[in-house]
Amino acid sequence: MTQKYAAIRSSVCRGAWGCLTLTALGFGALGCSAAVEPDEAADPAEKLQDIAPAIADQCATVPRDDVADIGYESAPCPRGLSAPSQNGDYGQSGCENKYVVGYGSYFGGTLHGRVLWSDPLPATSASCLASRMALAAYTYDGTSWSHQQTTLIGQWQPILGCHFVYQSPQVPLDSIPPGLRHRLVASAYQISLSGTVYHRVQTRLYDNSICIA
Repeated sequence: MTQKYAAIRSSVCRGAWGCLTLTALGFGALGCSAAVEPDEAADPAEKLQDIAPAIADQCATVPRDDVADIGYESAPCPRGLSAPSQNGDYGQSGCENKYVVGYGSYFGGTLHGRVLWSDPLPATSASCLASRMALAAYTYDGTSWSHQQTTLIGQWQPILGCHFVYQSPQVPLDSIPPGLRHRLVASAYQISLSGTVYHRVQTRLYDNSICIA
């Protein structure tokens, strides 16, 4: 019987950080194909638009897990890195499973926020593809907090191993506005049918202007 290879793309909101566009690959007889439905219970939260306001308010005001300096792209100025979380057991009431880093005020240009996986990278294709990193940037302008967020997913290559990519519509946080206070809120985790496992995580906030030591 003739088989036809089909690819089906679907947008799925997974977690408090945004929607991921997934590609489900399937084989169907004579052009028929079936998408594999994601296991919604495997991800740790609900759709972004349903809970983002509460998350924004609470993560902006909970005690910080670390404090770091805003950095610059070039050496020898500060690189803007936080300390890694001590383990995967981070988060507090109102901002569960999130590592909160305070960066203080900045009134230069727009800032760039990054999240880094601080544990050893996943060593197999399956564990890599189940891995995620989430990052939100919060800015206080003297009156209220605003925030933006993104998600990265694990991508496996046989030679390079595991690395993380932004999959449309997710993009890097490269337009964080100036403000009186800045916070980066991050998590690194792996999802499975048996639950979510959180990993050590690190953040970076920097300006890519020329550094003057």
